[in-house]
Amino acid sequence: MSTVEITGLVKQWGDTRAVDGVSFVAAAGSLTALLGPSGCGKSTILRMVSGLEPPTEGHVRIGGRDVTRTEPAGRGVSMVFQSYALFPHLSVEENIVFGLKVRRISATDRARRLAKVADMVGLSDLLDRKPSALSGGQRQRVALARAVIAENDVCLMDEPLSNLDAKLRTEMRTSIRDLQRRLDMTMIYVTHDQTEAMTMADQIVLLNDGKVEQAGTPEQLYDAPSSVFTAAFIGMPPMNLLTLERFSDGVRVRGDREGPALAFSADSGWRLGVRPEHVALAPGSPVIGTVAAKDYLGADTLVTLEVGQERLTARIAGRPAAAIGERVGVQWPEDAEYLFDAHGRAVSRGSRTDGQTPVRTASA
Repeated sequence: MSTVEITGLVKQWGDTRAVDGVSFVAAAGSLTALLGPSGCGKSTILRMVSGLEPPTEGHVRIGGRDVTRTEPAGRGVSMVFQSYALFPHLSVEENIVFGLKVRRISATDRARRLAKVADMVGLSDLLDRKPSALSGGQRQRVALARAVIAENDVCLMDEPLSNLDAKLRTEMRTSIRDLQRRLDMTMIYVTHDQTEAMTMADQIVLLNDGKVEQAGTPEQLYDAPSSVFTAAFIGMPPMNLLTLERFSDGVRVRGDREGPALAFSADSGWRLGVRPEHVALAPGSPVIGTVAAKDYLGADTLVTLEVGQERLTARIAGRPAAAIGERVGVQWPEDAEYLFDAHGRAVSRGSRTDGQTPVRTASA
C-alpha cells in the first residue's frame, strides 16, 4: 500500500489556472473521490498524479517518494480512462495482459495473474471475445482488469462509469469498491456524480474552480458543509438554501412579510439551509407555503413549495394529499438548520439571538 500526498499543486495555461494550490492526502488503502462540476480541474489533477501532465507548481509524493518529475512508467500507478481505451483488434485476454507483455513479464506469470484477475471481475468466460462483442459494463471490467493486473499499489480512475446506464453504474460502483477493498489498493477516483462519491469514497475532495472547496468523509460533507457550494452540491435532492431578508422587526425568508421573524442574528443576503428530508408538512405552522410542484418517486414524493420569493423542497414519505396551488404549513427541527453568510460560508450555530445551540425551530 502507498499513500499519495498532493501538496500545493498548480496547473496553469497562460493566464488560466486550471488547478490552483490543491493539497490533500489519499491514505494508503483508501478510496479518495475527486468530486466537482465539469471544468473544476479534477481530471487535470489525476493526470498530474499519473505523470501524463507536468505540474506548474507543487509536488506529488507516492509512498513517500517525490515523483513530481518522474516519468509515468516509474510511478507505480495504474489508470482507468473514461473511454475504456481498449484495442478493438485484440481479444479480452490480449487487452488485459498487453501491459505485462510490454514489460516483458514471463508467460507463466502472465497466465497466473490473468486467471486471478479475470475471476475477480467476472470475465473468465469472455477472454476470447473482442471488445465489439461486449456490453458497456463488460468493456469497463476489461479496462479495470487491465489496471489491476499490473499489481500496482495505486490505481487512478477518470470518470470510468460515465458511459454506462444507471443500472450498470450501480453494479459497477459495487464491483469497483469491493475490488479496491479486496486488493487493499490506494485509489483516486474522479467523478462529477455525487452519488458515486458518497457511496464509494472514504474521503471526498470537493473541487470548485480549481481549488479545494472542502475535504472530508462523505458524512462530514453532508452533515457539516462549510459553504453554500458544498451544501448545494452534496445531497440528492440538494439542500434547500433560502435567502434571508432583514425587516424592521428581524430576519425572515426573502419576500415573506407575513411570517414570524427568525430568532438568530443574520442580515439580508444570508442563507438558511435545511435538507429536504427534514422538512415536514405541518398544518397550523405560522408560515405558509404554496405547493408549486409534486414529483412522485414511489417510496416518497418531492413537494416544492413557494415561501415568499424562495422555493423549498420537502421529501415526504408516500403520496401527500396536498394539491398543487394549495397553501400548507411546513416545518423542520431546530438541529436540522444551517446558516451561511453573504459570502456563502457556514456560520457557527452559536449565532442565535437567544443564546441556544440550535438556530431555531422554523416553519416555512
